[in-house]
Amino acid sequence: MRKFILLVVIMTITFSCNTDGNTKIVKILPDSAGPSNKIAVVINNEFWKNTVGETIRTLLAQPIDGLPQPEPIFSLNQIPTQVFTGFAKQSRSILKINQGKADFKIERDIHARPQKIVTVSGKDIAEIKAQITKYADNII
Repeated sequence: MRKFILLVVIMTITFSCNTDGNTKIVKILPDSAGPSNKIAVVINNEFWKNTVGETIRTLLAQPIDGLPQPEPIFSLNQIPTQVFTGFAKQSRSILKINQGKADFKIERDIHARPQKIVTVSGKDIAEIKAQITKYADNII
């Protein structure tokens, strides 16, 4: 009986090893929060109150054509950058606006599942607005 158990253990170890040397870590993520048409906009208050916020609101809160009453495409919820921790990171759809090197990226399932995080950055207000306008279709 001991030989059989030893054989099973050896076989399990042998076949469970990854032969190509790449290990894949599986993350268990919580469920995302919020409806699919609500976007958490992570942006500092200064940008939200000036033309960057206006550009975002114009793009994402425009009314849907063909409805009998005006309704926006997305419902927006502004979150200051310093408050974006804990449960706020589990939102289903997140738009992050950063100041820094001009960049645009889309990430999926980082803090929750299903989740989409769009990050737009630029060195100043004009460049951030240009990035938002340039990637408007991808953001929507």
